[in-house]
Amino acid sequence: MRTDSKTFDLGEVHLKRDSDGKLTWQWFDERVTADHLLMLFSVTASKTAVVRVVGGNRNDERTIGEDEKGALKAVLSTYRAL
Repeated sequence: MRTDSKTFDLGEVHLKRDSDGKLTWQWFDERVTADHLLMLFSVTASKTAVVRVVGGNRNDERTIGEDEKGALKAVLSTYRAL
């Protein structure tokens, strides 16, 4: 993950994967650490955030949009409230 001038490396993560026959999606389902929170809050505050996934068969990079940052802010706000 890269936000403005900061780079965050989650190391080797165990992504889960599912498909509906047309699309495939992946997610990361682990306990949130202080490093994860720093990364997530940095994403919401950044001008530009890019996630890069490095896999065995290919690598992919994608910019996180403002609508996604807004949704993440809502989730983090709920997390703080809990």
